[in-house]
Amino acid sequence: MKKTNILLIGALLSAGASSLIAGVANINYGSVIAPGGSQFFGSDSAAADSISIGFFAGDTVNADLTGWTSFATNSTFGPGALNSSSVANADTTAADGLTAYLLVQDGGLSGLFSLDSWAKYSGTVAPATPATLSFQFGGSDTAANVIGVAGAGTAISVADAGGFGGTGVSISLSAIPEPSTYAALSGLLALGYVMVRRRRA
Repeated sequence: MKKTNILLIGALLSAGASSLIAGVANINYGSVIAPGGSQFFGSDSAAADSISIGFFAGDTVNADLTGWTSFATNSTFGPGALNSSSVANADTTAADGLTAYLLVQDGGLSGLFSLDSWAKYSGTVAPATPATLSFQFGGSDTAANVIGVAGAGTAISVADAGGFGGTGVSISLSAIPEPSTYAALSGLLALGYVMVRRRRA
């Protein structure tokens, strides 16, 4: 009987401890649907393919996405490459206290983005109403406040006043030319230089 009671008390204590560290939140991410909402472009100058909201294990950012966990992914873009998305009742337990990142992908290109003004992940212990977390780009954001990490073969550009309505930022991914491309361009420039010299001679 005593052993049973001890086991029950132990189970209740462990359940109570886990409920204290668990967190639940409603998360908004992407563009603010208002003047200044961010635009997300791919290499073809059209909308990127998708945006995900997530975090890295140990808060260690890896461009190759090692340790990346996503809460949600959205591939629906509005006019002007706007993407406003949300996820309800997300379990933030593993992410509490970590930095939020948006993963923007376009074909094989990827870029990770965060704002220095965003709060860390947090949640509300059930049965309380879930916390509301916002990881969106809006009209007051500038390139200086954006933290960006490019994936392999990807170049990132963040333009001020490029968001919806002429404020905020636009974010673009483009491919970094292969070394062979640079060699071909150098060859063409050298050939052009020789041709110009011969004409002048």
